[in-house]
Formats: sequence, structure tokens, C-alpha cells
Amino acid sequence: MTVEVTHPLIRFERKVSPEPNTGCWIWDGAIGGDGYGRFAMGPRRMVHRYQRAHRAAWLLYRGAIPGGLYVLHGCDNRWCVNPDHLRLGTQSENIMEMHRKGRASPGQLHRRTA
Repeated sequence: MTVEVTHPLIRFERKVSPEPNTGCWIWDGAIGGDGYGRFAMGPRRMVHRYQRAHRAAWLLYRGAIPGGLYVLHGCDNRWCVNPDHLRLGTQSENIMEMHRKGRASPGQLHRRTA
């Protein structure tokens, strides 16, 4: 029996729908309980096989994510996986941007930014 292995980039792109008005690439694959897309990057036996879809997009199109950095959405759409809408930054930068753009609930602060 032969098992066909499809390259992760091909599998990834099958789960994306470009949105013409915003330029966002909308994730059509699995969505986790946190509302972010999920994508399996490695073999079934791999412990950390699943990545958030926007992190997978960064890994597939841009390369490694240095330790201590996060993949942040410039477009504020958690389902967007367009690498041109993503950037690397710290958790603190993400929280501060969330407050600056009014995306945080009143009184919501991350423990590292207080």
C-alpha cells in the first residue's frame, strides 16, 4: 500500500480563501476553541504537531519564528493567514496594540504589561 504525502504548503493553500476587498487570506480549515485556525505541520507522532494557522503561515512562507516572539496580525483578523498581513513581535507589543486599537475589554490587562 502506498501512502501519498502532500507537502504542507500545498495542504495549507487548499484551506485558504483570498478576500478581495481586504487582501486577507481567510482560513477555511479547522478552528480551535480560542477562535484561531489550526493546521497540522508535522507527522502524527509529533508532540507539537498542530500550530495556529497564522503561525503555520509564517513558518511556511517566511521561515523560523525566533524564541520569545509571536506572530501578530496587522489586519486584526484572527482568521487571516496572509503572510503580508503578519509580523513578528512580543506579547507585550500585541497587548499594547490591542488596547491602542480598542480591541480589549475594559480593565483587561496582561500581567506582563501591568
